[in-house]
Amino acid sequence: MSAPSSRTAQDPGRPVARSHRAELALCVVVMALATAAVYTWVLAGTDELRFVGTGDATWGCGPSAFLMDYAVQHGEIPFWNPLAFCGMPYAAHPGRPAFYPPYLLRSALTVHPTPLRTHAGLAILIGLHVVLAGLGAFLLARSQGISRAGAFVTAFAFAFGSNFIMRTVLGHWLYVGIAAWFPFLLLAMGKALGAARRRDKIYFAVAGGIALGMAVHCGVPQPLMTMGFALAAYYVVYRLLHRPALRDTARPRPVARVLIDDALAMGLMAGLGFAIGVASFLPALEFAGHSARTGSDVMGSFTRIAEEPPWNVLQLLLTYPGLNNSGGLRFAGAGVVILALAAFTHPNRRAVALHAAMFYIAFDCCMGVPFPFAWILSTVSPFSMNVPARGTIYVCLFLGLLAGFGLDAMTTRLRTARLTAARSGALLVAGLVLLDVLQRCLSPHPYLGERQGLVLFPACVLLAAVGAAWIPWKRAAGGCMAAAVFLELWRWNLVFIPSLYAVWGLWDPGGPEFFARERTFWPGNQRAAGSELNKNLYDLEGSMDGYDPLFIEAVRRVACDPAKQDEYYRGIGAYEATRHNARGYLFLKRPFWLARQYVRGPLPPADALFPAATTVFLPEPPEALAVPEVGRADLPESGISADFEESPVAVPRVGVAEHPKLGTWPRLELRPLDIPPRHSALTMTVALDRPVTVESRFAQPGMDRPDLGREFAVPACPDNPARLRFMLPDYRPIEAVFDFRFEDEPGAVTVSAVSVQTDANDEEERLRILSRGMNAVEVELRDLPEARILTFTDADYPGWRAFLDGHPMPIMRANDVFKAVAVPAGTHRVRFVFRPWRQYAALLVSGAVFVAAVTYLAGAGPRRRRPAAPSALHG
Repeated sequence: MSAPSSRTAQDPGRPVARSHRAELALCVVVMALATAAVYTWVLAGTDELRFVGTGDATWGCGPSAFLMDYAVQHGEIPFWNPLAFCGMPYAAHPGRPAFYPPYLLRSALTVHPTPLRTHAGLAILIGLHVVLAGLGAFLLARSQGISRAGAFVTAFAFAFGSNFIMRTVLGHWLYVGIAAWFPFLLLAMGKALGAARRRDKIYFAVAGGIALGMAVHCGVPQPLMTMGFALAAYYVVYRLLHRPALRDTARPRPVARVLIDDALAMGLMAGLGFAIGVASFLPALEFAGHSARTGSDVMGSFTRIAEEPPWNVLQLLLTYPGLNNSGGLRFAGAGVVILALAAFTHPNRRAVALHAAMFYIAFDCCMGVPFPFAWILSTVSPFSMNVPARGTIYVCLFLGLLAGFGLDAMTTRLRTARLTAARSGALLVAGLVLLDVLQRCLSPHPYLGERQGLVLFPACVLLAAVGAAWIPWKRAAGGCMAAAVFLELWRWNLVFIPSLYAVWGLWDPGGPEFFARERTFWPGNQRAAGSELNKNLYDLEGSMDGYDPLFIEAVRRVACDPAKQDEYYRGIGAYEATRHNARGYLFLKRPFWLARQYVRGPLPPADALFPAATTVFLPEPPEALAVPEVGRADLPESGISADFEESPVAVPRVGVAEHPKLGTWPRLELRPLDIPPRHSALTMTVALDRPVTVESRFAQPGMDRPDLGREFAVPACPDNPARLRFMLPDYRPIEAVFDFRFEDEPGAVTVSAVSVQTDANDEEERLRILSRGMNAVEVELRDLPEARILTFTDADYPGWRAFLDGHPMPIMRANDVFKAVAVPAGTHRVRFVFRPWRQYAALLVSGAVFVAAVTYLAGAGPRRRRPAAPSALHG
């Protein structure tokens, strides 16, 4: 009779734990190497800065990340963004994960930030999340009893599926961040639901709550809603499939108790997740209430169907990147689909049914309305699910799990050789049909051209799957199938990733020198309309225009083209705030104005002029203001006050502009105009023999950024010349170019007089910016002869405070959506500070709950049942 070894008796879990850690290490190494191989084309193009990304990577993700890096390195958490859309929240933006721990750590480590260092940090962060996603998928598959090779198939299908790849390249890294935590959430949920003891349920629910909190901090409501819907569906399907198990245990538990335990575990997971993410979640809800994204009637212009045609499911499943390159259903290649078909012969029918049902539900959601689950998702969502096809990133996880089960099924013989042969034959026939469809799809592919070699690797998967049950080397056969799946994904990405760059373009505003140059923050009282969307964020300069899926809708209505006010758009173009909107250079060109009078009520229409240098519109002015009120009818219809200085400009001969495609048209060039640095307007008297559109453009000599000016449609006026007025930017000297665009052939243009009118009542010289950061700005007002209203054309939003010489003062709503304060005569300092106290409190709650949850996990754990000591009889 032998006694058990002391190590086994004392710590039976230690060898298992060591094996588990070794498997984790193996998965991390394999995923890291696989990630480097898949992104070889990106990493190899260092001279072209391919790692910067394309699409939203340079329009949204990169500029906003650089802005945060700059703020963090200068000692600020960016709660406010003063550089875009005349000011908007930053940390409250669900697309700006300011409190997501890995993102915050990345900003803290980006010392002496430049756009190049920011993008390098983002590339590393994305790569780590790709590995994390693969690790989560691997662990989830292993928890389902899938073999190691099958688990790698699951990891490859999820992390290197085309939807996942597209999100990384296009800068939608937040989708990647949310998706990376999704397998961990499913793993924790499954463990919690399967645990018999309440203590273990709590442990796994807390682990799931941390994963959910990380996903919530990543933001982006649409993938979060899709993920939440998938989790709810997973629970329902799981419990429906596992109902008989409630009475199969040695100690049967009542159904009601099981459901109560489930509710407690799922409630704890959800509550902890949103408590950890409350610092991002609650401010985002507040911000969404100021945007157009919560209304279902404004998103129709942006809604896209999943694919054309949407019923061609088989072709979509097999052609890894789908049918178009702008957004649609995308999967993980033909090899994964072939193995997924084999999953239905796996003996664990309950698990296969669960993941097959989840595959259909997630796929249905991606197809959009009127598909049933997509309709339910859009109904329960508080905002418009504008691109449902983005949810394919979750579909590939369930498809990969089915493929993992299929790999294991094909390496195991059925009860009889006849059944095994029938299964192999059926899979061979089905696989040949799929390969034939794939071959036809690639001849040629809609946007990748001839890619015949892509059939080779799924053919290898099929052959290995068919023969796996008939050879003694089961593990080798499984490894060959996993390798062939990866090689197919790798081969697809060799052509798919460059195609994304070809379609979206490699944004290059100035070569590597532009990205490598260090910046200083916006110093003066000047704001422009950038010709390239969000490039001003890289330059740390304020702008009227920009690109962002979420912003304060009321500000957009003030700054955008009036023709677009009733529809949702992702951004404001420079032409909207200047050419099509008189307000651009009227009063949006400066953050601060000093007004000596006010008008009660809203702003005039966007095509109307008013003396911006002296007048502010107050919707609800206080009763006792030291500045005079004037009637709306008493204002002159002019962009400057009645007290102005006029300087005539020598009129050169109208020249001719030429373009190889657009032809020729008359052009007037005035360069340079050296005028006083005050609010000014240029007036022009012009006679025309036919209707024309006059386009204006301004530039500062030596600066490579032209500013668009006002556009006028002028009727024919040969005998009664028209007098046009163009409000000017503030920089001096200034160059002006005027193009006369005729509908047909060029007509005669006679410019008889040009003059510049400078507003003598503009008090810009009395105002000086003392300091400016992300969350605060301080202004000095010198020697005011009388009381004034300091107008701050930065969005009025909950959380702003104002201080006059250190003392709190009330903020008035000004010019419909901006801020203003009343300032007495004399010299004063006015400081505006953004202090969102609710966000401070939410951040404190998030941090405290996160620390408590991690501490609990570190000190607790699911109890392992010690094996019974061997009895004397059987020892």
